[in-house]
Amino acid sequence: MTSIATTFVHYLTKPFWTLCVVGMILCGHRLCAQFPMPDFGAAFLQDEVSTIRIFMDTDALNEMIEEQEDEMYYHGTFIYQSSLLHDTIEYVGIRLRGNTSLNAEKKSFRISFNAFEQGAKWQELEKLNLIAQQNDPSLLRSKLCHDAYRYYGITSCRTSYVKLYINDEYRGLYLHQEHIDEEFAKKYFDGQGDGNLYKCTYPAPLQYLGSNPDLYKLNSWNGRIYDLRTNEWRDNYSDLAQFITVLNNTPINNLACELPKVFNVESYLKVAALNVLLGNWDGYIYNQNNYYLYQDQRTGLITYIPYDLDNTLGIDWVDRNWAQRNIYNWAQSGQPRPLYWRLLQVPEYRERFSFYIHEMCQDYFTPENFYALSLQWQQLIASAVENDPYYSQDFGYTYNDFLSAITTAWGGHVDFGIVPYVTARRQSALQQLDDISTLAPNPHWLTSETIVYRPTDIIHLHSFIGSTNDFSCDLWISSDNASWTNTGNEFADNGAVWDVAADGIFSYFTANNHGGDKLYYKLNCDGYEYPCSPKFIWTTKSLLGVYINEVMSSNSTSITDEYDEHEDWIELYNSNSWSINLNGKYLTDDLRNWNKFPLPPVSIGPGEFLIIYMDDQPYQGQQHATFKVGGNDTDLYLINVEQGVPRIADHFNPVIAPTDVSLSRLPDGGATITLTSSPTPGATNGTVHTDENKLTVWSVYPNPSTETIKWNEGRKEVILYDLHGHAIKTCTNCNELHVSDLAAGQYYLRSGAHVHSIVITR
Repeated sequence: MTSIATTFVHYLTKPFWTLCVVGMILCGHRLCAQFPMPDFGAAFLQDEVSTIRIFMDTDALNEMIEEQEDEMYYHGTFIYQSSLLHDTIEYVGIRLRGNTSLNAEKKSFRISFNAFEQGAKWQELEKLNLIAQQNDPSLLRSKLCHDAYRYYGITSCRTSYVKLYINDEYRGLYLHQEHIDEEFAKKYFDGQGDGNLYKCTYPAPLQYLGSNPDLYKLNSWNGRIYDLRTNEWRDNYSDLAQFITVLNNTPINNLACELPKVFNVESYLKVAALNVLLGNWDGYIYNQNNYYLYQDQRTGLITYIPYDLDNTLGIDWVDRNWAQRNIYNWAQSGQPRPLYWRLLQVPEYRERFSFYIHEMCQDYFTPENFYALSLQWQQLIASAVENDPYYSQDFGYTYNDFLSAITTAWGGHVDFGIVPYVTARRQSALQQLDDISTLAPNPHWLTSETIVYRPTDIIHLHSFIGSTNDFSCDLWISSDNASWTNTGNEFADNGAVWDVAADGIFSYFTANNHGGDKLYYKLNCDGYEYPCSPKFIWTTKSLLGVYINEVMSSNSTSITDEYDEHEDWIELYNSNSWSINLNGKYLTDDLRNWNKFPLPPVSIGPGEFLIIYMDDQPYQGQQHATFKVGGNDTDLYLINVEQGVPRIADHFNPVIAPTDVSLSRLPDGGATITLTSSPTPGATNGTVHTDENKLTVWSVYPNPSTETIKWNEGRKEVILYDLHGHAIKTCTNCNELHVSDLAAGQYYLRSGAHVHSIVITR
């Protein structure tokens, strides 16, 4: 067998440009993401070391350093300099960051743009993390690992290199690492960032503690182990408790059916494979820390997010040989790690974990690729490191140590150079690998994009289909869970409407005209059915009997909230002769984000009303919504979760009203909506004065049409789609669309949240 030293000499004889081609492979591999990663942008330059300058009071700087202040922000001025951008922000916050690294001579820092100004951002970022990386003589390991995760479509931070100056003193080279917060969630997940985001710190083994969600609010060190970083005002750990319950308590022979309902299993299997290969022992599997969990509102699934990746690629503080450790026995023995141990007990999950190890070792995790990438980044940052006055202060590293770190072990806690580690780890992993000659298909998820209730509504089903071998999937639908229809070629990866072509996301569009109250759907992939039981979408309205009864979208003189503020509001009305508890019910203005505002768990008595303030200030109380009433294209929906699936309980037409004029149902809960300048919040609408103004509803005519489709009011943008979801025609600021050149058939006209089914005849 070829030795590591001989193999490495072979790499050195290769032309650098050849190695760079390996290192700069674009992510076209079948293990890559279902969604494109956000661009690096001007804040995360990949071909340049930018400069950040901080100016702050000298006494404040000394206090921050001497007191190791990692909680209080100090005032400072921020200047960013690069070939693409030169920005100055006068009023930012700066503090130290880290745990054990607070004692280091080379400190890590966090810069906050919204520390003193709510909502302030720079380049769509609220905070910057400047990581010293004092453990790593190469200063490359975190960068290489984050990029490896991103290559395989795993949600991971953007990174770049910056030179930091504070009060004109050069503090050295830093890794700029993207901050994980609600802005991060918006970019990488559902576009809203409304899901629960948990930072998981030591010790966070995901062990079952009980069914009560509050049991997972346990504390360690100076905060919660599972620290909720979004929706703190709600402080609801139900999603985490449900995930941990399913993970720990589901029988192994049923885990493959139940866990994908609450957790993004396929993404985590890739994370686990990369952790084992990269030697990331300071994460969940070995050290039960340094990860985030985010519940994606679109899919309802919790996703694992790795971070803090400096103790990797041959760095060791716990006396283990990470290059040789068995890939199937990588966690600490005798300690609970259910997300690793239990998944490997499921035969199909162990097979896919093994497959990912094998594919990564053939594709990206190779000595050639890591040498090319390491050399590329080393050359970029070399001069900044050579002049870094803090580089040597913690461990005595020299500039020669930096230059040789790609190929040579420094000693102490650095057991390997980067390339020798990759060589040894790859070799041992392939030797330990199970046989992977037979593998089952592995769809990642299947879901409905929208919620429907009218025959003219469009049903959009979509699925991310990963593959471990060559196979095909068909989408089957049924109105009764008995007689099934194959959608055939209409289920396709064509980039329709919301998706990107050839991204592995398959879509199917159909009118809501299949009959019954439900439409069931499932995948058949070469005889393998997914999910274990068919899913369904409600196709009719709920009979909840609670209505959005009155809406004021511009309030300046009517009721005030408990803070004496004139907030916009809506009124809910219970038309039943019994009380209705609002727990498990939601308000939204976007059916793709149906759980936007969970209503408070309070009861409305028969014939009673409840006011919800639409002010996007949920921290002010449980009757304050997480969004505001929008403009002319905004519909409001009341959602009830029935049999675990969201269902529309009420729909309120577009909110178009002057200031201090409300829209009211007549009678209470009735079908007629009228404008009134005499709003009745919290009281019956039976005696309201109807204004001369009429509520404007988007009407489309003629339908069917042969030449031109018209509508009653100008729209900012209108798009005509065919049955496959392809955009056929678009017009802006218009009130008609010519269709004489189109073939006869059914089409869909969309404007904002509104959709009309259109028939063209010849």
